[in-house]
Amino acid sequence: MLHSFSKFQRARASYESRLRKVILNAAEGVLPRHADWKAAAWALERRFPRAYAPPRQREIAAPQASSPDDSGALQDLLLRARAAGDQERVERLRWALAEVREHNQRLLRLVDLLKAEAEGLPPPQDD
Repeated sequence: MLHSFSKFQRARASYESRLRKVILNAAEGVLPRHADWKAAAWALERRFPRAYAPPRQREIAAPQASSPDDSGALQDLLLRARAAGDQERVERLRWALAEVREHNQRLLRLVDLLKAEAEGLPPPQDD
C-alpha cells in the first residue's frame, strides 16, 4: 500500500509541475493559445486549493470533520454489485470500503492533531 501511495504522490507532483509550467510558458509568451494557461490555473486552484486558491477560498477548501469522505463511490458500486448478485465483487467492495473508512478516520485524527498543535492546544483524546 505504501508503494502505491508514493506513486500517487509522484504523479500528483508531476501533474502540479506540468500545470505550473504551462502558466510560466504563457507568461513568457511561448504558448500558442491564451486559454491554455487559464485552464491550468483553474486546475491548480481546484486541485491544490491550499497552495493556489485565492485566500477567501482557502478556508472553505480546508477539510472538515463533517465533510463527506471518498467512500460514496464505493458505496454506489457496492449497491450495484448487490443488485447484480455478484457476491465476489460485493465482498471485494466491502473490504475496500472498510479500508477507505479506516484511512479516512486516521486522516481526520491527524487533522485534529495538527489543528491542536497549530493552536497550541493539548492533543484531542481518542474516543
